[in-house]
Amino acid sequence: METKRFVIFIIGVFLFSVSFGQRQAYTTINGGCLYGFDLAECPYLDQGGIIIKFNDDSLEQIIEPVNLHLATYYSRAAFSDTNGNLLFASNGWRLVDSSGTVLSYKLWRDEIPHPNDTPDTSDILVTMGPLFLNDPGDSTKAYLFYGEYDPAFQYNPPSTATIPADLYFSYAYLDIPTQSLISQENTILDIPTQNGNMQACRHGNGRDWWIIKPGINQNSFYIGLLDPNGLSMEEIIVPGIAPNKQARTFSQFSFNGDKFVHFAVFPNRLMFSYDFDRCSGTLSNMQLHDLSDSLRAGDINAMTLSPDGSKVYFKKGGYPQQIQGVLQYDLITQQYYYVCFHATAPQLTPNGKTVLIQSSYFENSNIVFTLSEIMNPNSFGASCNFIEHKYVTQNNATFIMPSNYANFKLGALGGSICDSLSTGIPTSLNYPSLRFKAYPNPVESSLTIEQDIPSLLNLKITDMFGRLVWQGKTSEHKTVLTQEIRTFTNGIYWLEIQDLKTGKRGGTKFIKK
Repeated sequence: METKRFVIFIIGVFLFSVSFGQRQAYTTINGGCLYGFDLAECPYLDQGGIIIKFNDDSLEQIIEPVNLHLATYYSRAAFSDTNGNLLFASNGWRLVDSSGTVLSYKLWRDEIPHPNDTPDTSDILVTMGPLFLNDPGDSTKAYLFYGEYDPAFQYNPPSTATIPADLYFSYAYLDIPTQSLISQENTILDIPTQNGNMQACRHGNGRDWWIIKPGINQNSFYIGLLDPNGLSMEEIIVPGIAPNKQARTFSQFSFNGDKFVHFAVFPNRLMFSYDFDRCSGTLSNMQLHDLSDSLRAGDINAMTLSPDGSKVYFKKGGYPQQIQGVLQYDLITQQYYYVCFHATAPQLTPNGKTVLIQSSYFENSNIVFTLSEIMNPNSFGASCNFIEHKYVTQNNATFIMPSNYANFKLGALGGSICDSLSTGIPTSLNYPSLRFKAYPNPVESSLTIEQDIPSLLNLKITDMFGRLVWQGKTSEHKTVLTQEIRTFTNGIYWLEIQDLKTGKRGGTKFIKK
């Protein structure tokens, strides 16, 4: 009976945490400078911002004018409460609360200079920007992840060739009830990664977050799991891709988390699509799409995915013999469709329903700012139903770059081995550098643990309550546990391995039935 009550309690906590997070990405911030204004003054222009609030079905409200004391010309992120009301906003350099009170004037460490050496600017050339996530272990806390960026990182010394890159991947830790900053400059990665590109997807348990940070090379991703114990990341090298340098990258998960698309503008316009496993955090079934003949070199072709992950929308710049605008690409048929002439970054709405595009027109020699909307973004061609100038705004919405945000409503992956929570089963990444596998899963009578390059491993198996049920060592290429497994009761277990020479750890869940 006590065990049953404990399980009910855990489920209750889980449901509360899911409901708490449902609308925490449902408010976006925008706003920038009119052409001809002094960029150095942009952050401080009175009433120059826009808050766009969504509900589960549509755009609910455009709130303006507002003055958040925050430049958002390129880079922006917002974090809301469960009703979609703004709590925090950031451009990755400065952090403010919902009233515009500055919580940090400089999130970056002192030795990293601000781009353009200004106090704050709208011209921060970050391709995507920061990312807010809730703390899976504490519903009163939140994370703000951000890159500390060098616009001219020398990637191949002694060559003078440079690309923009994040020198550090860091986070600030926030208190939600008081809208206050607890700490900043918490370093996760101190090696160069892609400028501003960081993506998150719910783990299959519906609570934790997988985070992917693309590396400097096209075959390199840093992947980690944010759980109640925090975040650690491991470099994953994807087979079948040459380790070419890349820059100005855009990535996005499909809204249901089963696909991951990664696009690099430099040196060629190459897009890679993957299947994503929300249980293990692994990328598979890579498909290459070469878009170099349709997108110009030198453009920063901002992209967003349709909700089902089947279509990609690109910003396309204008140049001789080409037309600027928004381009739709079908990942399955590899066909293109020209949507409209507005050359701004398309943005999937946080509720996963439509795609917004910044737009404008002239009326009596005055510029009228608007938002246009693609109503059926999963549909190809004219059936995507583009509605031009649907919303009129007082200020420039400045979709120069898309915002980073995650699908907070994505719940547990029902029917999988990782669709539930417990206090004892960890949710850790299988590190390919350890090169091991455990099978079959589910297991009935024996479990085989296989390592490609034999080394001395410590093996440990714990049950769903974190209790150690077996421990041993092996240096064999293949280890079969039979008598040990037969003594286990049916349920979920965690196998952890540690290389005793390198100290590296990895693990995987398995089911005994």
